[in-house]
Amino acid sequence: LCADDVLNRDKMVGYHDSYAEAMGKYGLKRGVRGSDARHTTTAQYYRNIKRETERLQNCMKLLQSDVEEAERLLKQTKSEINTEKLQAAKTEAKAAFVSKIGSLLGSGKLKEVEQHNRKLCELV
Repeated sequence: LCADDVLNRDKMVGYHDSYAEAMGKYGLKRGVRGSDARHTTTAQYYRNIKRETERLQNCMKLLQSDVEEAERLLKQTKSEINTEKLQAAKTEAKAAFVSKIGSLLGSGKLKEVEQHNRKLCELV
């Protein structure tokens, strides 16, 4: 018995095929024939992990700066909205005041108030 007879390439492919057939009833499927997948060394694995971690940290920094910019714009927009609301309230108050004055001048109430004031002055 020779190891070359048991562990050569053709025999290994046959073992994979027969194992996949036997396990097929459990839902296991055969891997890709002639796959180019290769073992990754532990050192290479950790290098890849470190590289990916650095990339993700850079993405996080960019996203954090985007969040800060969005928060700044939100604060500025809220401030502008409040300013516009105050301006609108001020305009409404002015309009109400002018309307009140106009109604006093136009309705003769001003004349009544002046006559009332004269009478009071004469009494004093």
